[in-house]
Amino acid sequence: MGIGKRGTHMEIKRGDVFYLKYDDSVGRELATGRPAVVLSNTQEILRNDCVVVALLTNTPRSGNVQVSLNDHITYVNVGQIRTVDKYRLHTYKGTLTKAEMQKISGKLQYILSLAGNADHVSVNESRISTDWNDATEDVDNHLYKDLYEKAVDLLVKTKLELEQIKMENA
Repeated sequence: MGIGKRGTHMEIKRGDVFYLKYDDSVGRELATGRPAVVLSNTQEILRNDCVVVALLTNTPRSGNVQVSLNDHITYVNVGQIRTVDKYRLHTYKGTLTKAEMQKISGKLQYILSLAGNADHVSVNESRISTDWNDATEDVDNHLYKDLYEKAVDLLVKTKLELEQIKMENA
């Protein structure tokens, strides 16, 4: 549970979108007072006073993930993730779908090189881990496992396509 604008307790879940009061943006950071989607998993939300969020924007840019919130198209700027105190989560705006959260997770995996080195496409079987015993929740466990497997499949496919292009150009 978090503490909302009026000091009341509210349930916070992964994928929830809240209007975020963020007073100290600098430079090219997204401006204050905008919606943000909660990225933290449920167990981390319950254990901590802070959550990880990604800011939403109306600007479609490369790398942003398009989502629909209350029948309005908006974009999750996965390059603008932050850890914020739950107190900054003000008005609840809605919850993103599981498919939208999977897209966001996939973009985060790419940006943060969580599925391997994003600068050099290669698949090393010994680095692929499917040890999910540390997962905190079955739903998150299956979501991340599926995303990881899809990311590995995409890397393999991309590597094969790159090799084919190299052979065609040789």
